[in-house]
Amino acid sequence: DAQAAQVALKQAMAILQEFYGSEALIQVKQVPEMEEYKGMKGRGGGVMGMLEVIDSDFARVEAETQAAEVQAAEQYKSFMKESEADVEAKHDAEFKLSLKKDKTEFAQEQLQKDLDAAQAMLKAANQYYEELKPQCVEVNVSFEERAAMRQEEIAALKEAYKILDAKTAM
Repeated sequence: DAQAAQVALKQAMAILQEFYGSEALIQVKQVPEMEEYKGMKGRGGGVMGMLEVIDSDFARVEAETQAAEVQAAEQYKSFMKESEADVEAKHDAEFKLSLKKDKTEFAQEQLQKDLDAAQAMLKAANQYYEELKPQCVEVNVSFEERAAMRQEEIAALKEAYKILDAKTAM
C-alpha cells in the first residue's frame, strides 16, 4: 500500500509542481474586488512541503515494513528449524521408548513361560511326592516289628555271604 501511495503522491506532486511552477494559468485581469491568487508560492512549505513530508512518511513506512518482513521471515526460519529438530528428537525418543517397551514385553513373555514351566514341574513333583509319601513317611509297623524284620534281613544277608564265600573258595 505504501508503494502505491508513493506512486500516486509523486504523480500528484508533479501535477502541483507544474501548476505552482508555471505562470500558464494565472489570469492577467481580475475582477476589481478580487486580487490575483498566486497559490502558496511565497511560503517555504505549503502544499508541496506537506506532500514531501507525506512522501517521506510513506517511504519510512515502506522501509519499516520491509525490515519487519525480513525479521519475521528470519524468525519463521529459525522457528521452523527448531521445530523440525524438536520433532525429530521426539520421534527418536518415541522410537527408543517403543523399542524398550517391545524388549521388556518380550522378556516378560519369556519369564512368564519359564514360570509356567517351573510351576508345571513343581506340580508334577508334588504329585509324585504325594504318591511316595504313604510308602516312605507313614509307618504301619511298630518299632519292635521293624527291628525284628531288620534282624531277619541281616541274618539272610550273612547266610548269603557265607554261601557265596563257600563257592568262591572251591
